[in-house]
Amino acid sequence: SKNIKTATILVSSFCAQLINRAKDMQTPIINKEAQNWLSNAAEFISRARGKAITENSKFTNEKNEEIAYYEITDRQIEEPWRALLQLRGFASALAVTRGKDQVTLQECETLRTPVQSTAPVQRAEVMIALINEKGLSADQISKKVGKSSKQVRRDLMELEALGLVIKYKDPDRPLATVP
Repeated sequence: SKNIKTATILVSSFCAQLINRAKDMQTPIINKEAQNWLSNAAEFISRARGKAITENSKFTNEKNEEIAYYEITDRQIEEPWRALLQLRGFASALAVTRGKDQVTLQECETLRTPVQSTAPVQRAEVMIALINEKGLSADQISKKVGKSSKQVRRDLMELEALGLVIKYKDPDRPLATVP
């Protein structure tokens, strides 16, 4: 209780000092590299938080077995401008806190973890498994994340619909060929 009171006073005092100092400062300029990073991060956030609308479907195969599956019927992805406005504000506040008159990639790197954490956990697990990897199958990803292959396939289908992953069959085959 005593530590909480002390911490509250210290944080409040620190914030008051920052606010008073910020009143005298100009809004930091966002350099080109940082602006590009923030724009890409906003696009990622809008897609990572997007919704892939699925519907149960089924068909009867040639063995007369009924096969049930999910298919994407629609997707909802918000425009990235809201996230971009928030990210610019956060990055500018970080620059001010650091006594800088320009937002750089240093502030963007500080925002990396919050940006990455905007994806729902089940999607984030699959995306993390794919970082620096090429051509992983759903079975390989399921072993890495400890989920069923069926659930990983569904997660991958949503990620593809949201434009966060590209699905292809052969990792050594180019995505497109030029005649």
